[in-house]
Amino acid sequence: MKMERQSLDLKHQTLRGETLSIDGKAELRSSIWMCELIDCAIESTASSRAFGFVDSTMRGGVFWQRVVLSEKKFDRVRFEGVKLKGRFKGVDFGGLKDNFNHPVDAGALEGCDLTDAKLHLCRHFNGAFISNRYSDWPTVVVKAGGYLLCLKFRPLMSEPGVD
Repeated sequence: MKMERQSLDLKHQTLRGETLSIDGKAELRSSIWMCELIDCAIESTASSRAFGFVDSTMRGGVFWQRVVLSEKKFDRVRFEGVKLKGRFKGVDFGGLKDNFNHPVDAGALEGCDLTDAKLHLCRHFNGAFISNRYSDWPTVVVKAGGYLLCLKFRPLMSEPGVD
């Protein structure tokens, strides 16, 4: 089943095997709040301002960002065994643990496949970092304090076959 709407507004739901289309041109902001997505596919053309994804868990499935997602915080969102595709710039996966005893954890990225994701200046908090698969050069993953930082390097001078 494919769920397509101009604006997607999901709250307190468990979905299995659904395809969710997030329309970046919708008049209203799309949101997924306090949901559990199991083996679902999310296809998004939304910018960070047009898409809220909070206090939720995504297990398995695919998150395909069809346009560059910039400066987004997936705070208190847990991705487990998800394949991420697309371009992500300055995106935070997970967040710093707070002292407010929030019912949902701070979020994480665990056991995920990021080999088809282009990451630049993305931070990954709280996860079992070693369990994720990242794309090869020019993406470099650096541990910095309590998080991982993904950087995309570009050569200073052009070389044949390097873009």
